[in-house]
Amino acid sequence: MSQAGTYLAARHAEATSDDAKAAIYLSRALEFDPDNQSILRHTYFLGAQIGDFHSAATAAVKSTDGAPQLALAPLIVAVNA
Repeated sequence: MSQAGTYLAARHAEATSDDAKAAIYLSRALEFDPDNQSILRHTYFLGAQIGDFHSAATAAVKSTDGAPQLALAPLIVAVNA
């Protein structure tokens, strides 16, 4: 599946409340583009929402490296520390 396909599959899974599947697809989308801030934000929001704080913190750390002005990412990193 392509990057766009995995991202769209993740968004569809989120829309249908299948958060576990959405997390899997977001992880695959990050394999295509690990520095994509939009995918990183979706990953840490969803990870925090489903209680996967390890994945949320990993994405949040990477997100703050690329865009330190984001307000929620540093909070997730701090909570996970």
